[in-house]
Amino acid sequence: MANTFKAYSKSSVGLTPTTAYQVELGGAAGKTAIVIGISLANVGAAPINVDVEIDRPATGTTAAPSDDVYLAKDIPIPAGSTLEVMAGQKLILEYNAGAGAGDKIVVTSDTASSLDVIVNALEITS
Repeated sequence: MANTFKAYSKSSVGLTPTTAYQVELGGAAGKTAIVIGISLANVGAAPINVDVEIDRPATGTTAAPSDDVYLAKDIPIPAGSTLEVMAGQKLILEYNAGAGAGDKIVVTSDTASSLDVIVNALEITS
């Protein structure tokens, strides 16, 4: 089993839901990720509201997404400020072999090109 710390970033996120991180196999038989931090930075000149959603893939022949949940909904971030969403928490994301896809973190801002995102995770592969 390999354990690797990784950092992922997305810049200029806006009105379109954007995947900031997704568990992908990358040649491994299985993968689990422990998210240890999500930082959201307002790079715009005005306050913004942000959503952070955990998108879990549908299983088998299910057409609808399975257990998608918000980690944060309509969170205000003042201009020029950063918000640490995961302060003191951990989040476990997994690759779902039945669905052929992994869990992902999706972010959206209410203002175009206003949000920078950093996701730090410990990836465990088998």
